[in-house]
Amino acid sequence: MNREQIEPKFHCRFSTYKNRNELQPDEMRSRRQTFMEITRKQKRNEGISTRRLEDKSYMVDFERETMIAELPKLAELITFGNCHEQFTAMRTLRRFVSKDHGPFQEVIDFGIIPVIVEQLSSANHLLQFQSTWALSNIAAEGPNETFEIIKNGSLPILVRLMRSDDDDVKEQAVWALGNIAGHEHAAEHRDMVIAEGALPRLLELINDSKTNIDTLRVAARTLANFCNGKSSPPNWDEISTAMPSLASLIEHYDTEVLVSACWGISNIYGGSQRRLEAVVESGVCPRLVKLLGHYNVNVVYPALQAIRHFTGGNDEQAQVVINCDGLPALRKLLKCTSVDIRSQTCWTIANLTAGNHSQIQAVMNEDIFPILLRNLEEDQMVVKKEANCAISNACASGNPNQVNFLVKNGCIKHICDMIEHDPENISTMLLGLKNILKIGEEAKNTTGGVNEMIDFFKYAGGLEKIYDLQLNDSIKIRDLATDILHYFR
Repeated sequence: MNREQIEPKFHCRFSTYKNRNELQPDEMRSRRQTFMEITRKQKRNEGISTRRLEDKSYMVDFERETMIAELPKLAELITFGNCHEQFTAMRTLRRFVSKDHGPFQEVIDFGIIPVIVEQLSSANHLLQFQSTWALSNIAAEGPNETFEIIKNGSLPILVRLMRSDDDDVKEQAVWALGNIAGHEHAAEHRDMVIAEGALPRLLELINDSKTNIDTLRVAARTLANFCNGKSSPPNWDEISTAMPSLASLIEHYDTEVLVSACWGISNIYGGSQRRLEAVVESGVCPRLVKLLGHYNVNVVYPALQAIRHFTGGNDEQAQVVINCDGLPALRKLLKCTSVDIRSQTCWTIANLTAGNHSQIQAVMNEDIFPILLRNLEEDQMVVKKEANCAISNACASGNPNQVNFLVKNGCIKHICDMIEHDPENISTMLLGLKNILKIGEEAKNTTGGVNEMIDFFKYAGGLEKIYDLQLNDSIKIRDLATDILHYFR
């Protein structure tokens, strides 16, 4: 299910900064969205399956031309054949659409979707199951195919089948609805599924202790899709009813259930401050922090995404992560073998270092800055950029003691070295460098000596790069470069 997230920028975190007139929220929270959105999309595709595959022992390697040629005959048998012929033809059709190169468009063009939908109401549970499975696989192909399924009146029947007496039919109906709701760029399909009454029935299944583990896995994936849609989030009054179930699911023992539940929590807040507050107040943070130490990275990644959303809120919401001992867990993830997780961890910490002095101090007390500086020096570029943000934010927001610590550990050179590699965050870096020089100037005025930060700056070889930024296309960047150079006159 193709799903993306578009991260919001919360401005409220900057209202309590000591030097809030110096720090612009858009500059401090400027993110490199494109790569991260692709990464998260890939992770979701790995964690949430869409097409129910055939048992390999029954797989036949049909040629595409053969499948297309068979379609009219299959449609005739499904419509007019006896019970056995209907079942056999539907099973063959379902196997066709289990393939990546299946004849999806031809199924639509030959008018076979209505034929499949009609069999959803069959009294034969085996035929119902094959029909529902076929629709699940067709819906997995894309929004256009999903629209054809909806257009032919499948939704009320599929919702009704969620209470089928047959467990296989029930499970496959849930799977089909999850696929229909799962396409990011067709959020209206998700809304139509929810409007048809699927959500309450889905929550009934999830909360029923008699639901078997296979059905629960499918239900959890479907719920995660119902929660998704940052560009067009689901109605909060409806989807918020899922929060207690999600909170329960993240306590489950099963890895697949955990993956889906964590994605659901990560996505449900929909980029809204009000929604994020409700998620924080649900009390899921301690468990999410614990899941950061899970052995399976497919669980860790969405749990980390949810934690990152918390740290991207206001100071109180970010503090919840710190209070739940999130920093020790984040510190360990900075050394994770997964590049994606190291990068997302640095981003999460960058949100904290864009906070208040006590939050920066908490990061410092956990000995996280030396690891960030090492990531900034030795890691892959995608991680370096996020570590650079975390260090630059701390330099821009920190008090003199915190900034002096970072300077003595070589942060100026690292930041200056990143100017040419991270153009999206130049303003954040310049804000950090400017505050470093400002703190040095204040110390100079107090002691009557010299601005020691200037020597660190010159040693780092950053002066020439700042001179070059006076020719930048951005007025803000040119002005910040000029402000920095003022200290060298």
